[in-house]
Amino acid sequence: MWLINVETRKLEEFFGIDRIPKYAALSHTWEDGQEVTFQEFRSSPTRGLKRGYRKIDLACRQAAEDRFKYVWVDTCCIDKSSSAELTEAINSMFNWYERSKQCYVYLCDLSITTDKVENIEGCKWFKRAWTLQELISPIEIKFYNRNWDLCFSKSSALTQLSTITDVDARALNHSKPLNTFSVAQKMSWASSREATRIEDIAYCLLGIFNINMPLLYGEEEKAFLRLQEEIIKTCPDPSIFAWKLPSAEVTTDNASDLLHGVLAPSPEYFSECGGMDRLPQQQLPQFSMTNHGIKLRAQFAPIHFSKPRGSAYVLPVCFIGTQLHSIRTRNSGWGYFVRQDPTNLAPTPSKNSSTRHMLEPYLLTQLHTSSGLQSVNDIRSRRPRCLQFDLRRGMRIYRVWPWLQWDEVDNVFFSADVDETGWSALKIVTYPKKGEGNFSQQSLDFLFYAFNWSESPGSKPECMVRKVSGGLADRSLEDMNDRAVTEGWGPYTVYNRLEMAQIPKHSVILGDTVDGSSPLLTFRLDWVQDHHVSACPLWKVTFDLNFGRSD
Repeated sequence: MWLINVETRKLEEFFGIDRIPKYAALSHTWEDGQEVTFQEFRSSPTRGLKRGYRKIDLACRQAAEDRFKYVWVDTCCIDKSSSAELTEAINSMFNWYERSKQCYVYLCDLSITTDKVENIEGCKWFKRAWTLQELISPIEIKFYNRNWDLCFSKSSALTQLSTITDVDARALNHSKPLNTFSVAQKMSWASSREATRIEDIAYCLLGIFNINMPLLYGEEEKAFLRLQEEIIKTCPDPSIFAWKLPSAEVTTDNASDLLHGVLAPSPEYFSECGGMDRLPQQQLPQFSMTNHGIKLRAQFAPIHFSKPRGSAYVLPVCFIGTQLHSIRTRNSGWGYFVRQDPTNLAPTPSKNSSTRHMLEPYLLTQLHTSSGLQSVNDIRSRRPRCLQFDLRRGMRIYRVWPWLQWDEVDNVFFSADVDETGWSALKIVTYPKKGEGNFSQQSLDFLFYAFNWSESPGSKPECMVRKVSGGLADRSLEDMNDRAVTEGWGPYTVYNRLEMAQIPKHSVILGDTVDGSSPLLTFRLDWVQDHHVSACPLWKVTFDLNFGRSD
């Protein structure tokens, strides 16, 4: 680490944290062509001719007055001609400001002496990307105007600084550890900040997220995507997915049908995330970066939406106050989930977790134009083979196999592979309803199997139902279904295993007596065309319940 000796005005290099002396740091905004570089400060006799030298001199004078022997200034204490040193400096900068015993903020565009923070809101220091970490990391900060007159300190103007910058006051005064704030909230602090180079909007956040990564100037927007990927590797906080698509970028009247990758293109997308809190530790999902996308293991909640119709799997990502919020996801095929309706978050019941499903999908981080996935219609156009289910009132799908091919919104199994024959199973819980009376408190639960439903267009699948009551044999069937999905069994193997277990192949099932009558569950298969589900004809399974006298 290079420091300026305030007495000799020469640079001195120190190695090892324990050998670095006490120092003050200068925070400022850069002026193009007028800053003193590392090389100029060391050897140029004309360094004082640049306008940027004045603030260095003023900082040295102030440090000497405050009894510091050294000052750190980013313009001249980093050898930017060395890419290795520049990378080390940017990855260490948050810590260097944090370890300073005093930080001086020089507001070059403030001409008046004021102790009112409201008067400095327009200063560009509060707009720049790099100065965000310089506001947060030092515990002691003094603010000076262009004449180097002291205006106020960080501690004396804490509330006003928090209001101006939208940074939580507890982060400013270090009363709450930075790693306990949600990822989304920390991103929101940078949402209105500006940087000269696109990459710097990501690099300026390295210290705030305690991330180290190489600098690749020229990667442009990819820098922010890479930052998010690095955060995911070390922090299991799903609020990183809680951003919203700005309304200015919505080019359709039906925003709820839009699809997007789960990562945001820039901090601007987190502008509404300032009040988001993390999920409790026990609710944090497991996820990791892979070459397929983000591998996730989490409990998804099925939620009913009135517009568009149907239910969908949502992923809980954060709390806003006491309300749990989730992002809406959509299976684009074989367990590759994308985000649907990125303009909104879905309020989610937080207490009832019994209906949640543990899933292990891949989350696609980006959707390039070449992917052909821009709206839900693009998903439906990729379904040459489908098996849809029409449920009566009182019926609820409890489990599905294989969930990799299941779309919760359209109640459909689908396959993009025309050569695949396909097998599927569902566990459905039904509360029979007699006439116009109330639903029975006793459920009629059943497993439904369909084989070879994607074999060829119009080729009728073989189907069967089995009443289940939660016994050992029923649980064994569900375990077998799980194993079939995990090990990739084909329909022939699953069918044979059912035969080996001597599972009866019923086409109807009779439920227990309810008020003197018994519910009879039947189903029928229809070859239909439904462009809201698929561009191709599909098989539709319709369940029906009728009541007959038990005597």
